[in-house]
Amino acid sequence: MRTNHKTPVSFSDSLQVSVPTSWEELNEEQLYYVLRLIAHDVPMERTMLYAFLQFSALKVIRRYAPSTLLVRYKNAPYVITKQDLLLGATSQDYLETPPKSPVRLYKWRQTIAVNPALHGVRFGVYLQAENYFQGYLTERNNKYLMQLGYLLYPGLETKGRDDWSKEEQNIFCTNVLLWYTGFKQLLVEQFPELFRSTDTMGETLDMREIMFAQIRILTSGDVTKEHRVLNVDTWSALGELNEKIKESKRLDRMLKK
Repeated sequence: MRTNHKTPVSFSDSLQVSVPTSWEELNEEQLYYVLRLIAHDVPMERTMLYAFLQFSALKVIRRYAPSTLLVRYKNAPYVITKQDLLLGATSQDYLETPPKSPVRLYKWRQTIAVNPALHGVRFGVYLQAENYFQGYLTERNNKYLMQLGYLLYPGLETKGRDDWSKEEQNIFCTNVLLWYTGFKQLLVEQFPELFRSTDTMGETLDMREIMFAQIRILTSGDVTKEHRVLNVDTWSALGELNEKIKESKRLDRMLKK
């Protein structure tokens, strides 16, 4: 999901810097930096400014005049206006909205994450993840994001978190929330029939009822098939559900004619 593309930002003919302009362009270090700012509740305007300075490698030395600043870039001094700097910060305005695809830290405490789009993840694990995500949306309690994170970073739970600082927990939960939010956006795009009427972004649903309904559809009511369904790949299961709903709607239209 990540790209290496960066967008140049010009201050003058003599000074041009390149910075990421989307969530997907952030590398691991840059993403961690942004997550740390968000976890500390830094106001968005400052988050954008700090991110721009960090990613551009511009160093503000001092105020040069009431409306200009002396900065350093690649060991060379430049004079820019405050307006230039603020315009540069607006290149990071993508940080104001959630990503439209899964973005996450590849590793946490030496524990490697599952595929960002949950390819290769069992459908039963996906259902658990959905349950924890809905729990967070309902109660806004990070305990649900911690449990969700343990699913997304298999093996992390066995390492414990007694020695985690409060800051570390907040950054981890921010990472998990950002990741799963982008994942949900991807599902809506890829499986429109399934998620068009059950988009969970911003609303809470009875996940127990939804999970049982999805399992019943995939097993055709045969409980002996439940174990196999829960162990199938998540995308295969969601694709089948999407097609079954599409077919059901098609039959409904035919019957109404």
